Amino acid sequence: MIVTRRPARLRILLADDHHVVRQALRALLERHGFEIVAEASDGRTAAEMAATLQPDVAVLDVAMPLLSGVDAAAEIARVTPGTRVILLTALTKTWSMRFGRSRKGGCTSVREPRRPCSTP
Repeated sequence: MIVTRRPARLRILLADDHHVVRQALRALLERHGFEIVAEASDGRTAAEMAATLQPDVAVLDVAMPLLSGVDAAAEIARVTPGTRVILLTALTKTWSMRFGRSRKGGCTSVREPRRPCSTP
């Protein structure tokens, strides 16, 4: 008899200083079978929760109070190297970020469009 094991749901930490954004992300991710283990409204709380809960993924807003998403990502990589980080931004300016492979366990690049979308 072959027994197949159902894969575990990804455990996700959401961090954004806008409650409505966290609500929308939670609804979208839970609808697709992901487990939201915690929410934070600032980077410092996100880093502390990640250290305690050790989620599989942390979804962080780049611009948050107390500790930016970029700094929170670095702290999360330091204390819970198994947690992958996704950075979100609504910034309209072109920019990119890079994390060194050796210190952060991978390389991430985030790039925004060159010009904001226009409405018809």
